[in-house]
Amino acid sequence: MQAQWKKVLLMGKSNAGKTSMRSIIFANYIARETTRLGYTQDVEHSHVRFLGNLVLNLWDCGGQEAYMESYFESQRDHIFRNVAVLIYVFDVESRQMKKDIQVSTEAAMHAHLGTGTRIRTCIHARRPTNMLTNVHAPSRPSILSFVGGGRCSTFPCV
Repeated sequence: MQAQWKKVLLMGKSNAGKTSMRSIIFANYIARETTRLGYTQDVEHSHVRFLGNLVLNLWDCGGQEAYMESYFESQRDHIFRNVAVLIYVFDVESRQMKKDIQVSTEAAMHAHLGTGTRIRTCIHARRPTNMLTNVHAPSRPSILSFVGGGRCSTFPCV
């Protein structure tokens, strides 16, 4: 049986927890081991066989501003081509949630153009006690509006 390949983009601002999440889920890291991981430079690619004949082509995108600008401008056709799933990771403790939501909306727009890409968000909480109460108070209505507005599905990531 032929393997079915699916491109998955992991995006979010720098230090939101994208690489940690990927390492815990797909590389069997223990959460405390992820503190040793460095920043992602540009895009890290990996392939993970999942559920038999499904191969996930994971693109872990660095979240530094210069990289994000590059993804939306000069690399847009390359980054967003043939994306099956965009997972956008929000940092629950962000003090720039309005900007984070603007960037995530732009990513979703580029990923979804004419492709039927599924869009998912994760709210990453380093301290998972009652995740949504940890969201910086002024940001709480914005993020809940974004994820609850029918644009995407949201999953807590701890």
